[in-house]
Amino acid sequence: MLEIKKAIPNKTKELILGIDLEWTKNYRIKHGNKPFCFSFVYFEPIRNFSKIEKELRFGFELYYVEKEEETLSLADKIESGLRKFLQQGTKICFVGHQISSDISVLMNLEKCQRLNNVGKLREGWRERKNSEGKKLRVFDTRYDLEKFLTGKSRRLVDVCEELGLNVTQNEIQGSMTKMQNDFLSSKDPSIFEKIAILNLRHSLSSAVLFSLFTINHKPKKKLNINRIIYNNAKNYFDYLNQDYFVKLAQS
Repeated sequence: MLEIKKAIPNKTKELILGIDLEWTKNYRIKHGNKPFCFSFVYFEPIRNFSKIEKELRFGFELYYVEKEEETLSLADKIESGLRKFLQQGTKICFVGHQISSDISVLMNLEKCQRLNNVGKLREGWRERKNSEGKKLRVFDTRYDLEKFLTGKSRRLVDVCEELGLNVTQNEIQGSMTKMQNDFLSSKDPSIFEKIAILNLRHSLSSAVLFSLFTINHKPKKKLNINRIIYNNAKNYFDYLNQDYFVKLAQS
């Protein structure tokens, strides 16, 4: 399994923690959806959005399945990662887009050991309307931004567009399922890196959306999420240093 991590010091007792899970889809068999990529993206609460493109620093942990038999190991990594964050004594808001689907895919894995901390996340999601002020808070950008939005679409890319986030994602080639199947057969690192950046972007975007919501702020000028990713992860992924992405980050 591939693991890439970047730690940042936490100077406060509060963290915003974006999460996102990618999985291959197979609806022909029961519980046929198989997770293969997951990320935590975390940062301190944003107080000022005027300079976040240049100044926001985030930490991340990303796990990626290289072989199909590593699926259960990925679930274990997510479980242990949740345990670590929950035990560090920090007030945390877990943020994702349609988190319930991610949780269901994990909980439905056959032969999977009991996922106690994923279960806590599920309970937090169910109780999220009453979680403000609690040590574990959950916010779902698919459902909880309603009063902040006027458009009908709740796709993450459309929500980002409405609220002023530029999340251009040209990495997608076909479907995520096809991309992962291509990776499993070829072990092409460029495919892994593209999916990894997609996944990090999803986690980061959700966390930034929540941050905007908390202060009721809609940027007058679009925030370039790819610039933030570049600034934080260019030393971890070769893909980010290709001319195409550098130009995207600078646009």
